Amino acid sequence: MSDEWSKFCIISATPHDVVRKIIEEKTKRKFSYIEDKEYNNRVKIKVNIEDDPIDSCIDGVISSFKDGKKVLVIANIVKKSAELFSNIKEMFQSKFLEDIGKIMLFHSMFILNDLIKKEDLLEKPSDGPFIAVTTQVVEVSLDIDFDELHTEAVPIDSLIQRLGGVNRNRPENVICPVYVYSVETPRPYKGIDIIDSSVTCLMEQPGNHMNSN
Repeated sequence: MSDEWSKFCIISATPHDVVRKIIEEKTKRKFSYIEDKEYNNRVKIKVNIEDDPIDSCIDGVISSFKDGKKVLVIANIVKKSAELFSNIKEMFQSKFLEDIGKIMLFHSMFILNDLIKKEDLLEKPSDGPFIAVTTQVVEVSLDIDFDELHTEAVPIDSLIQRLGGVNRNRPENVICPVYVYSVETPRPYKGIDIIDSSVTCLMEQPGNHMNSN
């Protein structure tokens, strides 16, 4: 049997140190890492940690819409996303009826044809302001780019996926706001401790801001 090793390359946008260590231990090999340090040091978002639940985001979402922004709102469960959408829609019906077609609800309970149409709209929204209220279904497989994110707190791996939907294709000097709201239940995740520790990690990062009552 030959002692030669095959050469291979692992490509990831978010390589974690733990994963790197496991690969090295299992293969008993050291790896060369190629990084774009200039890109890694680029600041694209500013995270605001909110003490309040996500229900308090509605006035801010409406205000950003009026400023011409595309706003993404992510709830952790379908019921909460539906409630948020209903409350936002009610405000549109009373104040911005002509723009009611510029808000949408997206979660896993829609039939397949509707899901496909909504995915297309998320990836290619019309010009101008837009509001999408969703669940974690937007975390993977969608190429979305919003100006602002309002999300319930989640485990850090899910949060990283959600942050990826903001400021993907804007000029380098643009910093987009992200708002992370408190939760009382871990649903649909396993434990509130994991979510709390994720929020703590965010608060420890330079430039992030904690908004308390």
